[in-house]
Amino acid sequence: MTNALRAAACTSTSRNLPLETRFCTSWNHPIGLNERFYPTCVQGCSLKFQNPVIGRSPTGPRQSDFAEPPLQTKLGTVPERNGNLFFCVRFQFSRTVRFNPSLLQVEFKDILLRYSTDVIGSVAFGIDCNTVKGGNDDFLNMSRELFRRNFIFLLRFFLISVHPVFVKLLPFKRIFKDMTEFFLKLMSDTVNYREKNKVERNDFVQIMMQLREEDRNRSTLDRASHVELNNDTMAAQAFLFFVAGLDNVANTIGFALHELAMNHALQRRAVAEIQENIRKHGSLTYDAVRDMELIERIVRESLRKYSPVGILTRQPSEPIKIPDSDVVIDPSVMVWIPVWQAMHDPDIFPEPERFDPDRFTEEAKKTRHQYNYLPFGEGPRFCVAERFAILEMKLCIAGLLQQHAFDAGSKTDVKLKLDPKTSSPTPQNGFWLQVTDRPTSAL
Repeated sequence: MTNALRAAACTSTSRNLPLETRFCTSWNHPIGLNERFYPTCVQGCSLKFQNPVIGRSPTGPRQSDFAEPPLQTKLGTVPERNGNLFFCVRFQFSRTVRFNPSLLQVEFKDILLRYSTDVIGSVAFGIDCNTVKGGNDDFLNMSRELFRRNFIFLLRFFLISVHPVFVKLLPFKRIFKDMTEFFLKLMSDTVNYREKNKVERNDFVQIMMQLREEDRNRSTLDRASHVELNNDTMAAQAFLFFVAGLDNVANTIGFALHELAMNHALQRRAVAEIQENIRKHGSLTYDAVRDMELIERIVRESLRKYSPVGILTRQPSEPIKIPDSDVVIDPSVMVWIPVWQAMHDPDIFPEPERFDPDRFTEEAKKTRHQYNYLPFGEGPRFCVAERFAILEMKLCIAGLLQQHAFDAGSKTDVKLKLDPKTSSPTPQNGFWLQVTDRPTSAL
């Protein structure tokens, strides 16, 4: 039996996983970086998961870069994107009303992808894409191309997750040629412009430039044990940030809006919380959004029911014994952690197909193990931008609910059909919702 199959057998149920302490502090990932075979964009997926020496090097953003003060500054760029989002929704209104005044239905999948593209463009690269208003087609087209993949494309990625040898056998450089060139040029142009003109912005590129400067100040011996931060590795990290912040964010918001449209009582509770915090803070400020506990629970429940993560793959850094058994996981074994299964286990989340944000009250969370909910991973390889992503999604949902009421329309799939050709849950027919303006007196 191969390592991969043995690992899969070892992890057939989420309850048997040794996810306590040592395993989740493992640094290793089964896919390593190999510049000879990986194009830049695939390196981005690899750099996140380097071996123990490389993993401790400054090859990417740190959790401190998303602590409250810098996070508050980063979030400051998002309300402008919300304004563009509202403009786009209203444009869809006017176009719909022109042809059928009685329906007022809007398809949100493309709008939300544009919104997340604008946010990532601003927060990561300092670029005002304005794709929601029809600007920067190159950036938007790259976003669409990234997620417009067929079954064969997904199979290739599955194979390299089974064993890195497939990287050598599959034509990744040809497949990702345009994408690689796009991100290499984007990073090179951005860095060169900032260095030449002494420009600084509080964004992802600036973090990478600061880390590169810190790396240059290390001793020669110390640098030898780290991945060099150059435009290629920075572009690879930017690609990873780009991937994680686009479709996952757009879909999570879309699923949340769909569930709110199906549950008017929950929508009323959400609107009441938004109104209360706007009265308290004056507008949709960072503090107002941070204090919206129900909206956060709605986002987290959307991430549970429609998790963008199916499995996590890890390799332990030392032999790990599974509790209450004789099974020992060797460091050479790849372990598949069934995230989706755990978050849909009725023994952990009763009635898992029911959308219930109250699963994430403080009292409810105490009834289950923290590793039963892993949409952002856990341990050293968790998503450092988790807090930013949650706040970004909360702000978008709160802003839309502040101005609009959502309901099912004639084009709405009450029970969403998911596209089987995508790697994460994606509605086959989009997010069609009937939308009406919320009365000003209700705000």
